[in-house]
Amino acid sequence: MEYITSRTPWRALAILLALTGHVEAQEARIRLEEPVDGKVASGITNIRGWAIASQGIEVIEIFLDGQFAFEVPYGGERKDVESAYPDVTGSLKSGFGQTLNYASLSRGAHTVTARAITSTGVYIEDTAQFTVSGLPKEFYPEDSSPSLRGATVSIDADQEEIVIQNLTVSESEPVRVVLAWQVASQSFQIQRVGDDTDESLGVSRTDPIGCDYADTTTNNQASLSITSTASWACDEVSRDLVANGIPDHEVGTFPNRNNPNTISAQTVRAALTLTPRLSDVTTFMGGPTGTTGYVLNGVKIDAGTAGSCFSANNCSLSNPRGSWHIEALGQPHFDFGDDFNHAHVQPGGAYHYHGIPEGFLTKIGALGADMALIGWAADGFPIYARWGYNNPQDARSGVKVIRASYELVQTVPADRPSTDLYQLGTFAEDWQYRVGSGDLDQCNGRFGVTPEFPLGIYHYYATDTYPYFQRCVTGTL
Repeated sequence: MEYITSRTPWRALAILLALTGHVEAQEARIRLEEPVDGKVASGITNIRGWAIASQGIEVIEIFLDGQFAFEVPYGGERKDVESAYPDVTGSLKSGFGQTLNYASLSRGAHTVTARAITSTGVYIEDTAQFTVSGLPKEFYPEDSSPSLRGATVSIDADQEEIVIQNLTVSESEPVRVVLAWQVASQSFQIQRVGDDTDESLGVSRTDPIGCDYADTTTNNQASLSITSTASWACDEVSRDLVANGIPDHEVGTFPNRNNPNTISAQTVRAALTLTPRLSDVTTFMGGPTGTTGYVLNGVKIDAGTAGSCFSANNCSLSNPRGSWHIEALGQPHFDFGDDFNHAHVQPGGAYHYHGIPEGFLTKIGALGADMALIGWAADGFPIYARWGYNNPQDARSGVKVIRASYELVQTVPADRPSTDLYQLGTFAEDWQYRVGSGDLDQCNGRFGVTPEFPLGIYHYYATDTYPYFQRCVTGTL
């Protein structure tokens, strides 16, 4: 359900109608046609598509990398849409679009969401992932425009690309530029600048960042006397972790009343790609489906639990087969015996994090308002904790506490155990992702610059609210 904002006052009436049930069934569809999902965008071209609704479309909003960007003009003539949906009033005037300077975005991977809001307050969305490529600057005046003097042009027939070698850009070294025909824009657009592994696409490799991280910490705690060891190293293709899974910071009391397990050494081996790439498929992980990532100290991230409820009076903290899956954090009804690091111990002795590893932040000195790289996800992208730049594309914009984009459901399913017994937020199913409600995407990530990756990279966050750590990865596994 949409919330009321001052930017669009007409929503208040629409939402009131929706909340009071005075909304008739309607057909509503939206299609984002450009930028093309999974393709490259460059230069000044379009952002466009179409949307229809039986009760009419009030506005089209565009979100870039999860943040509201602008409202786009609506009402362009689309005879093809009218032919496909002749019974929907207004389908002829259903197009939306305007030009967008993609060069104003940082080079690399981005997401765009087009949201259409109907006159009854219903919203529909379509999202695309695209990669921005282009020359180093957003705009070249006439006296410094790229020069073809001394350049050569060839045709790559197999890839259907035009290759320009030795293009001179301002006072920089000559570069290699690859052009390809784009159906959506009906023009040749820059696909790559430099060779196929050039950093102009944001980040092609994540090394050498973190390739020499190694730590040995002696523990002398009541619940932990095993020395923690963790070592990360990189070869040509992978970032390799060898660790014993023992935390390198203060822990709570284990075993305890609600977690009867003792921390023990594990055999931790992981090989993560050094060339992470966003995928068209979102992969949910955790528990038996695989580890979502590791903190630098070698302790794994596993945000979900094996607890679930079959009904109000039939719940188990170790049986995941129920329909309502219990959250470890943010609810007062079930105690999983987690400590102040939002972590506890599995039956096999594996200490693991459900949320922000506070003790590790203390160890690395990340106690203030700074971006802190704390780990690596299963798809090879980095993980940061709590703080990020106000403007994800500008390292000079200051930092803020990053907000996840999940909200409690507005309508409680009839078969859910009563909220009188278990307040909303107790179960994973109580949460819904809503684009634009926070700073991050469905997997608790976003694209932007970071201290380690000033050209920009997709990266995840550990947040103070659900989902705490990512439950899915957006990169190729």
